Amino acid sequence: MNHLITYGFHKSGHYYLAKAIEQELISRDESVEIKEFYSPLGDLINKFFFEIFLEFENKKITKVPEVIIKEKTLKLMSEIGVEKNKIDFSAYDSVISTHQHTTKIIAELKRVNKYSFYLSDSNCNYDEFPLIQDIDINAYFGARPLAEVSKSVFSRMHNIGIPISPRFKYNSERKEDLIVVVGGTHGMGGIEDSVLNIKKAKHNYKVVVVTGNNQILREKLSSTINDSRFEITGFVDDLSELYNRSKVVVTKGSGMSITEAITSGNILFFPKPNLFWEGIGADYIASKGAGIIFEGNKHDVERIERLLSHKEIYDWHRNNAMKIVNPNAGKELVDVILQQKIKPLDNLYFRVNELKNVFQRKENLFENSSNLSFSEKKLYSFIKSELNKYFKRMIS
Repeated sequence: MNHLITYGFHKSGHYYLAKAIEQELISRDESVEIKEFYSPLGDLINKFFFEIFLEFENKKITKVPEVIIKEKTLKLMSEIGVEKNKIDFSAYDSVISTHQHTTKIIAELKRVNKYSFYLSDSNCNYDEFPLIQDIDINAYFGARPLAEVSKSVFSRMHNIGIPISPRFKYNSERKEDLIVVVGGTHGMGGIEDSVLNIKKAKHNYKVVVVTGNNQILREKLSSTINDSRFEITGFVDDLSELYNRSKVVVTKGSGMSITEAITSGNILFFPKPNLFWEGIGADYIASKGAGIIFEGNKHDVERIERLLSHKEIYDWHRNNAMKIVNPNAGKELVDVILQQKIKPLDNLYFRVNELKNVFQRKENLFENSSNLSFSEKKLYSFIKSELNKYFKRMIS
């Protein structure tokens, strides 16, 4: 089979997800290409995004402008990407998209041009999937499935987790008292405040701070952090060597960052998020008892000290974290694509049907009751109307 994997712009989580899927396909002697979907937008978009986040990191602005992450902005960027990329989709048997707005545009192209390729959408974050729904998307992959979807959508959902490179592995014998602080390609994500908190805390851990391509931040930290426990470094393309040795990773709440760190046997500390999906990821991991979110006050130092100095607390967090990820996610995703099977419905669909039957059995009791007041009848009528809408949506 010929496979195409698309991602957004520059080396974001979408790109590293694409590389992980590519690696699994190549291991099975499949033909695969990766294409950057927003490459026609090139330097203009990259420069714009980078400068916005740099202003945020340097505290010249207090909030990332919402317009750059609005759904309409991303959709328009996807449309331009399709228009200018001139991809011949008819040349592929399988197309895997790691960006939901790109997936939607490709689904529309597939429908209009009557393409026959198998279209997959793989979510690289810890928000609930599928983020978008379309009849021409054959498979949805992710780590947190929506609780209520239609029968048709549910049959195409695969709760496999997030595929990452097999280089990220947990081995207890390789672990050191090491903290890795990383903020993505451009060294964003509250690195400076996190480093200062870790510096104030009493502990014997070594700390490696990865500033990405942010030369200003690297120079600033190198000149202000006068502490033998700390090493300040620049961009690291492959973090697996560090993650496989460390016990704690301080990172943003994006899906790839979380999954790589946990799969390597780390617990997570999260700075204040820049982007809403990073907040969703951090909240989800913290709710599972697998990490903590810095609150931006004096208590952060106390929390760091408590986690690093009490083995039983650290182990509890790490054990919780390991339950979240699936090291075989890439293999399971490729299995589905190569077999191109629609999975059978499980108990969710049948529970919905049973609920509908229960409601219908009770319906006559309400309608025939002479004891209902006007307000009770009004409430019943509203509930009946809303439940009928729900059943229609779920069973369709």
